[in-house]
Amino acid sequence: MTERDRTKMTLLVVIVNYFSANLIEKLVQQINTQDLDEGFNARVVCVDNSVNKDQRLALKKIKDTSSIRVNLIFSSCNVGFGNAINAGLHNQSFDFACFINPDVTLQPDTLSLLLDHASSNPHQGIWGGLTVDRHFQADYRHAWREPSLTNTFAWATGLKKFIRSPNWQNSYQHHVSNQAQPYYVDCVSGCCLMISNSAWQATQGFDPDFFLYSEEIDLCRRARALGYQPTVIPRAKLTHSTHSNEESAHRVVIIFLAKIQYIDKHHGQLYTLLFRFFIAIGSFIRAGKTLILGQLNSSREWSRLSILSLGLTKNQLSREKSQTESE
Repeated sequence: MTERDRTKMTLLVVIVNYFSANLIEKLVQQINTQDLDEGFNARVVCVDNSVNKDQRLALKKIKDTSSIRVNLIFSSCNVGFGNAINAGLHNQSFDFACFINPDVTLQPDTLSLLLDHASSNPHQGIWGGLTVDRHFQADYRHAWREPSLTNTFAWATGLKKFIRSPNWQNSYQHHVSNQAQPYYVDCVSGCCLMISNSAWQATQGFDPDFFLYSEEIDLCRRARALGYQPTVIPRAKLTHSTHSNEESAHRVVIIFLAKIQYIDKHHGQLYTLLFRFFIAIGSFIRAGKTLILGQLNSSREWSRLSILSLGLTKNQLSREKSQTESE
């Protein structure tokens, strides 16, 4: 490392692999071609949760052939997203870290736009870009509102389609239309989340109890409690691949059980009970609807969630989510 490199600010990109080495190869190439300001030095840490020989060999090939520095960490088992990120940043030196999903496609200036804003506004602590579809239209999956009884009831009953009040929504769809300036959000999506070293140290990273999903909502909540303000930079665009209907149905249970776990952590018994009840009602309605439409796999998953949401304890929630993800 030259003396000039030592004076640069470090961006550490952390990628978690779970049987996605082919996507990571493309992502590393995109990171390498980012138009970063000469004041920044980027490197990559990839944490492998696959525990698979072929995946390990593929990642080693990426490391050996990449022109950007890539460090590999191999987990002994699938430790989940948050724990993998914690491992990736353990004892690492960086000014900013960015967690990027393997199925994300960056624009050439995505990271530079995030870094330019972040370095000028360090008090915000956490940043994200705007997720867009293949037509470069916002898909509104870049940030989330705090889960609440109001927006969960609106989801369960379908009222969110008719009541445009922000309190009844879980996304920022109606807020960001034609929005070009950075704006504050409750939570930046974990598909591409940048955080300052100070915010990471202050929050002490992801809560290890969250296996997959809602860990970024929890992180952002704790950051906000410390005075940081998660911010979206709309000019920094990226694409996050969607899942097939079958994959989405399989993930429904994990996503909503993680939300229940989050509510269990941050709210009292009555609030949590009502939240679980709304999830159960919404799941029951969707189980019936998908059954009528002949979508049997989706109907089974919604039915399963309707039952699970009312009866699982905190320990059972974590175990159920781990088992579901490994299926």
